[in-house]
Amino acid sequence: MIDSSFHELSVRGTPDFPLEPYFLDENHPRYNMQFHWHKEYELINILKGTFTIILNGNSYELKEGESVFIPGGIIHGGTPKNCLYEVIVFFPSIMFATQKSRFILESQILNPVFFKSNKNAENIFNALRFKPEGYELTVIGNLYLLSETMLKLKDNNNIAPDLRIEKIKNVLYYIEKNYTEGISLSDLAKVSSMNPNYFCRFFKQLTKETPIEYITRYRIEKACEMLVGGHSVTDTAYHCGFNDTSYFINIFKKHMGLSPKQYQLAH
Repeated sequence: MIDSSFHELSVRGTPDFPLEPYFLDENHPRYNMQFHWHKEYELINILKGTFTIILNGNSYELKEGESVFIPGGIIHGGTPKNCLYEVIVFFPSIMFATQKSRFILESQILNPVFFKSNKNAENIFNALRFKPEGYELTVIGNLYLLSETMLKLKDNNNIAPDLRIEKIKNVLYYIEKNYTEGISLSDLAKVSSMNPNYFCRFFKQLTKETPIEYITRYRIEKACEMLVGGHSVTDTAYHCGFNDTSYFINIFKKHMGLSPKQYQLAH
């Protein structure tokens, strides 16, 4: 997603409707969802194909018509295959109409919930796609109804706490804040408070990428945003932590299938 980060820092929607929708196809720079986490809730809906999602290291496959609700604080990412999918990221405060509803959401819906097919999820995405008059009410109403269903399914996918996950969150935040500079494995291991070798093994186990592969892909995604914003290839390369423009061009083409200039012209 273009303006979401490893650890949520960006604004979602507006103060009175704190929700942001995203539609992702193979042309989107974050079509392959890199691992990240944020405090907001997230709802992912598969329109076509399949999507392998990993939640705190646990892998699940979503198919067309299926969706998943992800509460805040869970590291998640995934790999689409011939897939179109849509996402909403929203602050839970959008549903805090009463103290009771707030209590239920914050204390009882703490794990991901999967839906084979759900009319309320479908209504939410349709309202956000077409935006008829009063669509915000449709969205909020169906979020409440979806929550009722989640209460019934909330114990189906418990994820056991893992202190190592919390340490990796610190690493993801460090990468986000320092991707424009040089980042070494020793830096990341220190942030994680892990032995460097153990850190590398656990990081790959969790994200399915080495730390270096992960950083490179994040830098490429940031580069896509800069290029779409009109920045030059050279400025983009150096801002995103690449000290050699030729190397940046080669790596960008490997990841995106186009040169940076071709990508910029296409978007």
